[in-house]
Amino acid sequence: MTDRRQSQHNQKMKKRHQRSVLFWIFITISIPIAILTLFIASGYRFDTNTRTIVQASSMMIESTPRNISLTIDNTDTIEIRTPYIQKIDSGVHTIKIQKEGYHTWGKKLSFEESKSIIFPQIVLFPTQPPK
Repeated sequence: MTDRRQSQHNQKMKKRHQRSVLFWIFITISIPIAILTLFIASGYRFDTNTRTIVQASSMMIESTPRNISLTIDNTDTIEIRTPYIQKIDSGVHTIKIQKEGYHTWGKKLSFEESKSIIFPQIVLFPTQPPK
């Protein structure tokens, strides 16, 4: 009978050890992931060009009409609905807003690290006057 109790006790201890190991593995993985998530959510990122940690800039756009195409530095064009918030690397960027049947709006701007630029009301005017 004591062998059976000893065996049960050993099994309980083995399970307790396994749970303990799993707990510490979870903690070891969770803490760095939580720190990284807070880091990214705060606007920080790793700049591969300079190999430093920088805080990104951001811009907020509101426009009439609301469904527009946004182009940054003549490379990526995305279809958005305003109001729209975009993180952007610090530095000088060309922002272009366009929609078919409307005049294009564009501006060359200098974005500073950790600063936001707000475009509160951009109005695109129709290319053809109303009839």
